[in-house]
Amino acid sequence: MSEQLKHLRRVDTLMAADNIAVTAIKFTFDGELSDSLGQDAAARAHPLFPAYLQAAAQQIAAEDIAAALATRED
Repeated sequence: MSEQLKHLRRVDTLMAADNIAVTAIKFTFDGELSDSLGQDAAARAHPLFPAYLQAAAQQIAAEDIAAALATRED
């Protein structure tokens, strides 16, 4: 895999993890899921955001690994 493709994959994973973490924090602590930029910024400023972001990235990586192993078995 080329370096550029690896970089794009990392960016894609980080963006997806950010979206998951923001959504989880907004739903868990605010109880609503509006698309307000202010609410997204507040979610990113939440003290637990780094932990949510890391958990989301690990979940995405685990799903990617499982998909790669499933493809390998076929």
